[in-house]
Amino acid sequence: MPGVYVVAVSGGVDSVVLLDLLCKKPGLHLIVAHIDHGIRPDSWQDHKQVHSIAMSHNIPFELEEANLGKGVSEETARQVRYNFLRHVRKKYNARSILTAHHQDDLLETAIINLLRGTGWRGLSSLRSTADIQRPLLGVPKADLVAYARQHNLKWREDFTNLDTHYLRNYVRHTVLSRAGESLKKILLQYIVRQNELTRLIDNEVATWIKKNVPRSPTTASLPRYPLIMMSARPATEILQHILRDVSRKSIERPLAQNALLFIKVAKPHKIFQLDSRWQLRAGLRQVVLEPIQHLHSAPEPPVPAANSSGFGTVTMVTLPNPDEFSLKIDNPGNESEMVDGFLEPASKTSAGNVSLVSLRNAGGLIDQT
Repeated sequence: MPGVYVVAVSGGVDSVVLLDLLCKKPGLHLIVAHIDHGIRPDSWQDHKQVHSIAMSHNIPFELEEANLGKGVSEETARQVRYNFLRHVRKKYNARSILTAHHQDDLLETAIINLLRGTGWRGLSSLRSTADIQRPLLGVPKADLVAYARQHNLKWREDFTNLDTHYLRNYVRHTVLSRAGESLKKILLQYIVRQNELTRLIDNEVATWIKKNVPRSPTTASLPRYPLIMMSARPATEILQHILRDVSRKSIERPLAQNALLFIKVAKPHKIFQLDSRWQLRAGLRQVVLEPIQHLHSAPEPPVPAANSSGFGTVTMVTLPNPDEFSLKIDNPGNESEMVDGFLEPASKTSAGNVSLVSLRNAGGLIDQT
């Protein structure tokens, strides 16, 4: 489709071929984006060559120098790379990002995800989306190399691709190199079938979330009761979908299962840390997904309140769900206590429509007015 596109070009044969093919299509306005991870001492030569290719086609060139260092993990490098690509896409208001992932990458990613315990969804993780399109997924690596040689294209070889200490390289050079073409064909058939099933499941999950999960740009409020009553597999899918949507990252199935257990049994105000940036915070009826630094409480001015040990203060703490709140009770000479409150559905009385206010602590119902 005509429009503006960001093309991720590393300087390797795959992305050089992709750029050459795109330059031959009318109606495309391309932006070449290159990130120098700073992992190899000669990586500056990559961005120099990519810049030269972009200039030869009169295409705008965007460069990011990350300086990640030699020991950086594959996952960290990937996160930095995609953050940069999304930034470039936003800067140019581009339709989407185009990457040069090919058929061999598809097979490698499926095997890696299965080894990591991602389950069936790992078979379909590498696919085109609205944000990131991968037009070469049906093309074997050998065909790309043949095209590059036929058209006298120049590319750079990354010697770290030979280092089998990286899991992807190990799978590429040790596992897939020994697999026959028939085995690869069978795996590709499973991947195609799983892509269709994943699309159907994602549509159902998205419909449920839209109906049941209040959202803000950086938080989501998950209802506890429906997830408690739901069987584990669909509940886990819903949780993983929300995490991907809000935090832009996936979590492995064992962590998702532990997070689901937290949603089902955690007492109010307990915290479950998902990673260094995201956490789940338990409320009475909801569990909130939020950044760890997110300021989730908005204290109001304290008001006097009587208690068993004299006069103290009560502070209202608002929660994302409009019918929930908490009271922080500070008792002089004693530990502070957090009490959850929520509004019951309105009922008809002689005075009109009235909502009950219920207060609960760890011991159960303590007041209802």
